[in-house]
Amino acid sequence: MFLSGVPLRVGYSTPETAPFLTHGQQLPEAKHSVEHNLSLAEIALAELGYTDLNRRVPTIKFDPTVEDRTEGARLWTLYRLDARVSGSEDNPPVIAVAPGAGSPAKVWDPECWALVIDHLARRFGAACLITGTASEKCLADRLVAALSIPAAVVVGETSVGVLATLLQRCRLVIGPDNGALHLAAAMGVPTMRLYGPADPVRFAPYGLEDAHSVVQTPRLCAACGYLDLPLLPSRMYPCMADITAEAVILAGRRLWAATDGSQVNGR
Repeated sequence: MFLSGVPLRVGYSTPETAPFLTHGQQLPEAKHSVEHNLSLAEIALAELGYTDLNRRVPTIKFDPTVEDRTEGARLWTLYRLDARVSGSEDNPPVIAVAPGAGSPAKVWDPECWALVIDHLARRFGAACLITGTASEKCLADRLVAALSIPAAVVVGETSVGVLATLLQRCRLVIGPDNGALHLAAAMGVPTMRLYGPADPVRFAPYGLEDAHSVVQTPRLCAACGYLDLPLLPSRMYPCMADITAEAVILAGRRLWAATDGSQVNGR
């Protein structure tokens, strides 16, 4: 932006960015990233003469296209998610898990996810859907191998819009802090997410706290913000490893009871 000559450059003043800004602000602590971005937008609007903004708390929603919904319905039928649980009635509840993340420092062990899914599936008679990008196939394969129940796997098979339609049909979506869980929240579906180096104060679902559950590492270094860490072969980062399957199972059971079978937006 600096090199292009944009005359108004608003941002938070860090040592790296401050020399290139025309309007730098100190990054406030203990606020959600949505609040951070709204604050910057208000500064820019004020510079353009808009001062009576009457800020409203935004509702974050995503609206898939008709084509997305059609393809999502096709995949749902293809993988028999309406009758996935042996001996159950039609339309069992479905738990979706998105085990991957943009940073390897945020990834939890697939075998731990399998323990959580097996427990919740047995307790609530649920089926399992595994999502992710094509690059996360190995992670999904490890999860499938550790599960004691069959799972529908759509890793690498969906666009953002198609994934949204699949998640909207689910009873619960679980995973680390990642884009799929933010998408699920935007579709009105309860989520349970794990936080290690990422800060849930900044990156948890915005404005829907009662419908979502956060499990944070017990380490004192939680929410350190170091997300550009390299992959550790065959093991998790210690902050994620310290999150126990028991803690996640308990959070999942509480969230299931708290949301009482209904989705956040009543859909």
